[in-house]
Amino acid sequence: MKIQQSLYLIAAVALFSMTGQSVNAHEYYAKSFKVIHPWALPTDPEAVSAKVFVRFEEISASDTLIGAQTSLAERVDLISTKKKGSTVVSSKIDGIALPSGEAVDFLPDGSYLLLINLQTPLQWQRSYPMTLFFEKSGPVEVAISIGAH
Repeated sequence: MKIQQSLYLIAAVALFSMTGQSVNAHEYYAKSFKVIHPWALPTDPEAVSAKVFVRFEEISASDTLIGAQTSLAERVDLISTKKKGSTVVSSKIDGIALPSGEAVDFLPDGSYLLLINLQTPLQWQRSYPMTLFFEKSGPVEVAISIGAH
């Protein structure tokens, strides 16, 4: 009887561990690529904007991110950051290419999504819904994880 209880306990721990891993992965699937773990840092109550970062991988057919929408903000801009000499220049753009066969990272020193006119502060360890819009794949529903990256 004790062996059977131990086996149940081991099975329960294993199942819980697997469930935790899949929840923490934050993977979303489109027709020809995978969206990995959208995240942002927590914001102060007075903040009016926030940057969102994400990774796209397993891109089997080229596509373009053309926009995003969330109830967290009045609007979401696509931003490209480039270094010109010793200066970093950020600019709003109409789309971000996802080339076939590559991985694309939105990082603090590169491209990112900018939430404009936040409706609520982003709170540590919370998740918030967002829709990403792609030229070919259409809308993809994701969740932005706050503080975990």
